[in-house]
Amino acid sequence: MAPYLERMTELDERVSALERSMSLLTEVQVDMLKRTSALQEEVKAIHQRAALLENAPRLFILINFFLINTNKTIILAKLALKNSAVL
Repeated sequence: MAPYLERMTELDERVSALERSMSLLTEVQVDMLKRTSALQEEVKAIHQRAALLENAPRLFILINFFLINTNKTIILAKLALKNSAVL
């Protein structure tokens, strides 16, 4: 009967070791999932910034166009005031 008990004890120890290994593996998987989620958020933020940078030249052109036209309007208004004052 002693060999049977020794074998059962050995099997019980091996099962316990496997359970510990599985527990550690599960913890590693959870950690990897958290890291993956964080990386996905970073990638999403990078893509959003890249999209903003791609749109930036168009925005700059529009602002520049607005400023040039506003400046022309101001100059024309000043000329009109000068001309009306002279008349």
